Amino acid sequence: MAIAVIIWVVAGYFAVQGPRSLLAQGTADVPLQPPVSELTPSSAVPLASSMAPAVSPPSATKAAPSATAQPMDTSACVAAIFSPGTFRKKPNFEFLCTQTNPRIGGLDVRARVVLGASGNVTDGMREWAGLGWYEMAAYGLLRARCCSSSPPLKWTFDLVCPVDESLARLQKAVAARDQAAIQGAVKDYTKQVICLSKFGQAENFGQTASPGAGITAFNVLLGRAMGGSKGAAK
Repeated sequence: MAIAVIIWVVAGYFAVQGPRSLLAQGTADVPLQPPVSELTPSSAVPLASSMAPAVSPPSATKAAPSATAQPMDTSACVAAIFSPGTFRKKPNFEFLCTQTNPRIGGLDVRARVVLGASGNVTDGMREWAGLGWYEMAAYGLLRARCCSSSPPLKWTFDLVCPVDESLARLQKAVAARDQAAIQGAVKDYTKQVICLSKFGQAENFGQTASPGAGITAFNVLLGRAMGGSKGAAK
């Protein structure tokens, strides 16, 4: 009876303690890792920070702003295309980039050339007066060379010949500094103004004769505008 009681007590002890009581002595020297929920910020292993690549802090010095293009001085640009001495003082050609009527624009340029001479006869006056039918082409040349942007040219009457297309080609070629395209556009312009003269539209352009020597004066202006080139065509 006494032996049965002792066995029952021992069995009850192991039932309560479980297998841990048997391993306690062997694991007493091994520290157990507490549950993750019980880890404090100081005890937790910073996995994210240890695995992420090092990133340098942003520089306190700001990058210097990029240089912006300065607006074009239209009046100074136009004056440089005319012969020296044409203007006694800096003229005002700001209208150039907004006036879309080439006939009116050409007359406005002529008025400023005359005003700039201060009562004298200058080479610039002679050149512009000698343009004739090429005055519109010269106006388009000035716009293409001296305006950073400008609306397309417009016409107040119907054109019997597509001189408007020739002028558009010329301005595009001048802006691109494409010598071959400039030559082609000027030749086509000559063809179209001859056509306009034959079909009776000379009066609309203030002209009384067919196109002639105006190409020479135009080539002089074109050469200066393009930096000393020989011009387009003869």
